[in-house]
Amino acid sequence: MTEIIEGASFMVYLTPITATGNDSRSEREQAASRRLLSTVFGEKTMKGHHADGAPFIVGREDIPISISHSTSTFLLAVGKTGSPIGADIECPRPQLERVRQKFLTADENRRKDRIEDKNAGMDFLVKCWTAKEAVYKAARTPGLGLTEIEVTDDFRMADARGTRYVIFYYSTDAGETICIATTVR
Repeated sequence: MTEIIEGASFMVYLTPITATGNDSRSEREQAASRRLLSTVFGEKTMKGHHADGAPFIVGREDIPISISHSTSTFLLAVGKTGSPIGADIECPRPQLERVRQKFLTADENRRKDRIEDKNAGMDFLVKCWTAKEAVYKAARTPGLGLTEIEVTDDFRMADARGTRYVIFYYSTDAGETICIATTVR
């Protein structure tokens, strides 16, 4: 079963990561990846990786893609316009609070500290984390730190080293947050 989210400049495909037999988590993720890539691009599709680790479709390097997964969902984002694309999927988890100094800017930390409601605070962290992961993937910039990526107050854009990214959020039925980042043209 594949779920599809369509944006003006991208398509997002989601498929469950299912357990079969004694498969390891890695094997289940690889099976979900193969299943989704063959559904979207055809049965003989092969995925490669650039030197920086970014994925591409062998023979279709002109189509920007990004891949992410959670414990239960595999995600493939495909750019429609040739612009770089990044994607991330994440569920709320306490670890984000513990490591927030490693990914929030000073301003984002101040914004987070002003949030009194625990659930709203976690939502803020998940949105910042997924935006930064998605921008990082779209940027493909060696050495780019997550604290160099600034998410705007309205969560619609992010800036990294002089490049502006538009960010889009979606929620899954399982409570996961999806973020897609593309460059502004």
